[in-house]
Amino acid sequence: MKTINATGLKWLKTLHVLCAVVWIGCAFCMNVMKWFIAPDGADQMYMLALAILVTDNLLIYVGVFGCLLTGLIYGLWTKWGFFKHKWIAAKWMLALVMILIGTFVIGPAVKGNVHELSGYVDNPQQYYDNAAVSSLWGLIQICLLLIAVFISVFKPWKNKKR
Repeated sequence: MKTINATGLKWLKTLHVLCAVVWIGCAFCMNVMKWFIAPDGADQMYMLALAILVTDNLLIYVGVFGCLLTGLIYGLWTKWGFFKHKWIAAKWMLALVMILIGTFVIGPAVKGNVHELSGYVDNPQQYYDNAAVSSLWGLIQICLLLIAVFISVFKPWKNKKR
């Protein structure tokens, strides 16, 4: 199979790093908003929930899909492959876990907090429960993202012979 040339590989690495920066930066941003903004009243609860949802839907998705796409290109058209090295396999597993956490735990909690203003007045506990779930799992997500960065930089388990 044909591989990407040196210039193409530099562009691919640049795109991969930029997408990772978007994913990590937005994860931090979403959690900072949850941790440090204490809404007073239904209108502020709605605006905070909406800001977090927009960050999630518009930016996190770009970072996640960008990392996934550039990772696929790395696997298909470079010498790195998908499972040639243990550290690459570990990053794929981490990515899968993070995507599943984001899709099935954090995403529903974030989306569950954006609804009509009367919902915040009628059931404020639901808002705080969703915020707690997304804050806890958001922190876990940030830790996993940082572990992925660590793996990328230090390449533990790297085969010394290659």
